Amino acid sequence: MSSFSSITRQTWDEWTVLAVIAFQIAHQVWLTMAYKQGLGRKAEAVSVLGLMEVTRLIWIGGSFFTPVSVVPRIPIAIFLIYISGI
Repeated sequence: MSSFSSITRQTWDEWTVLAVIAFQIAHQVWLTMAYKQGLGRKAEAVSVLGLMEVTRLIWIGGSFFTPVSVVPRIPIAIFLIYISGI
């Protein structure tokens, strides 16, 4: 008999990781769209409408990045509290 067992149900921390991955993918999509519009080029090489579009895409993409940087810390903090016995 194997010492490894199959886990069939997902726990809350696995769902948290899945949510973070989804937010990260969305952030990368918006960032890629901003690069296609002219992000990284000199301002003189991009039209005014292109600059406005890049700014809009960065603002929208930033809203996806915030959960990516905050949400993973929550399960880590809960785990540390759990193992410290508080």
